Amino acid sequence: MNIRLLKTALLGFITIIILNWSCTKLDTTNLGSDLLPVVDNINTFADTLSVEAYQGLFTDTTTINRNDEFVLGKITTDMAFGNTDAGVYFQLKPSRFPFSIAPTGDTLVGLDSVVLALSFRGSWGDTTIPQQLTVREIPANTGGIWDSLYKRKPLTYAPNTGQLLLYNNAPFQLVDIRNLNKQVKFFNGKDSSIGQIRIRLDTVFARKLYNQDSSAVTRPGFAGNAFFSDSLFRNVFKGLAVESILGEALMTLSLADTKTRLEIHYKKRRNNIIDTAYTSLALITGERGVVLPSAVANKIIRTNQPFLPVSIPRTIKNEIFMQTTPGTAAELYLPRLNTFKDTNRIIHRAQLRITQIPDANILVDKIFTPPAFLYLDLRDSTTAVRHKPVYIDLNPAFIYNPDNVPVNSYFPQEIDFGYYGGFIKKKTDVITGREITYYDFNVTRYIQRMVTTKTFNYELRLLAPYTIGYPQYTQVLQGYPNRLAHGRVKVGGTNGNYKMQMVIIWSKIKVQ
Repeated sequence: MNIRLLKTALLGFITIIILNWSCTKLDTTNLGSDLLPVVDNINTFADTLSVEAYQGLFTDTTTINRNDEFVLGKITTDMAFGNTDAGVYFQLKPSRFPFSIAPTGDTLVGLDSVVLALSFRGSWGDTTIPQQLTVREIPANTGGIWDSLYKRKPLTYAPNTGQLLLYNNAPFQLVDIRNLNKQVKFFNGKDSSIGQIRIRLDTVFARKLYNQDSSAVTRPGFAGNAFFSDSLFRNVFKGLAVESILGEALMTLSLADTKTRLEIHYKKRRNNIIDTAYTSLALITGERGVVLPSAVANKIIRTNQPFLPVSIPRTIKNEIFMQTTPGTAAELYLPRLNTFKDTNRIIHRAQLRITQIPDANILVDKIFTPPAFLYLDLRDSTTAVRHKPVYIDLNPAFIYNPDNVPVNSYFPQEIDFGYYGGFIKKKTDVITGREITYYDFNVTRYIQRMVTTKTFNYELRLLAPYTIGYPQYTQVLQGYPNRLAHGRVKVGGTNGNYKMQMVIIWSKIKVQ
């Protein structure tokens, strides 16, 4: 009994000591991204470092995957960042071959219509202006990279396109983006969908599809028809191209979603009763027996960017233009960091702040919203002109080595955004009284490493990526939580009311 009480008392005493120690030992490098340690200028000091900012371009290696979100649309009125033109290109196939339009037991009587449906996931830009979309067939003689079904295409690639396929020879399909999340009924009211763009296609093209049915009963000699095998189908139907000829917004699509399909509406007979039905072709994202994956591409072209060309030799800029992939970048240098390497210091907090410069027209910032995330890495010119991740601060809980020792440990398993920052924040601008955007980056441990080991003061690269790639390590791209092509922001550079700054809070190491 006494032994049990002694053990309990001892355990309680140890627990109190641990709790008391934990409460008094504050690791300031783990403070929230909006909190800075107290500065008294006696034991703890603060320095605000200016940033040399240079406008750059992001040499984009992003490629598109079948399961990714795709971007479709056009923007021509963004005076600060220029134009964007995005088109999508894809194959929709049966899930099996041979393929019959009507199921077993039904007799195919006739064709009703063919409708292209696209799964809509969101938009960016001015949605009050309807998009004018076109659908064209990718010609049967299209070869090269388009026929390389397992090859991922860059964002600069688009296959050749052929004749227009819109119903009744219409020059375009008008799409009001604001209505896409409303319920739409089709198939004579028997079916409905939300978040779907529906485009009726030309009767001639519909007949072309209908005549390729593989049913031996309704189509004698079916072995030569496209719906008999995947190879025959790909020789006849290379795919579809959907592009915008007018609009002021970008739409996000999911081609792999079941709501993206090519619907073949037809008439059938069963037990002498004629009825209507539809079957559909879809995007094939992986091997399904004899069905190869569908080819896809997403061309996104930026033009008429007024902040280009980038100055050579480089010129310090007071305004930096950040645009999400395929977009821009900035190169940053902090010369005063070199003086920090000559002194013994404890770095409590090192925080880089990036602040939006509000547009003179408040509507512009509301229409063309900023990226959800920015990203900061290092420009490593000590070996060759390349980039590598920031040391330690992407995720302090995970040991990774940007110098690639050991192999494949150059990047953390995931980024701790709560610690590292880089995500969009809002505040009231003291100059205009409007809400503006800013981004903070916590690079405390990286700066401490630089001070302690006297390592190189790298230039920094700032960008708004969709994916992150370091080809010196691997060809595999890391995903980043921005939507493709969505987001742009003008931020302060070296000087001005919204200039970039790094605040470093530090203490001297006392020498006994």
